[in-house]
Amino acid sequence: AHGLAPWPADAPVPTPAPAPRTRLRLVVPGRVRRGKGAELLHAALPELRKHADIFLLGAGAEGEQFFGEANVHVVLQYRREELPALLARIRPDAALLLLTVAETFSYTLSELNSLHVPAVASRIGALAERIHDGTTGWLVAPEPQAVGALVAGLAANPALIESARAQLAASS
Repeated sequence: AHGLAPWPADAPVPTPAPAPRTRLRLVVPGRVRRGKGAELLHAALPELRKHADIFLLGAGAEGEQFFGEANVHVVLQYRREELPALLARIRPDAALLLLTVAETFSYTLSELNSLHVPAVASRIGALAERIHDGTTGWLVAPEPQAVGALVAGLAANPALIESARAQLAASS
């Protein structure tokens, strides 16, 4: 019952920027509001900034609260068909899905998977059911310290990201 229209055949698949690189690129797709991770993202930012540049993509008006934050880039709006090209430009290593309220399904996760972008996600609801922890993405307790520690581990071992990306590509 949950389906997405496929991307056009010529839609770009984002790839991480080539090495050597000292910082990860993490994308936060969709609205950043209460329940959708705004509080958790704010609390985790001090640790995340040590290891990554954060790109809020389609954050909406709520994303304005992140204007001026170091290492945070905000795109307030985009059209769905622009997503592959936007991600191809950003070249994220992974996505952050830091929900604090469970969802029954996640179209956003489906879009990311189809574009081979692994997710670091809260271990709740459909995200916990659909992500194979350590294989196609990573599940984490919805706590700032846990998110920061996981991202630090990925920054220290980028081969984990490449492995997850390869798993997503093989399953699509």
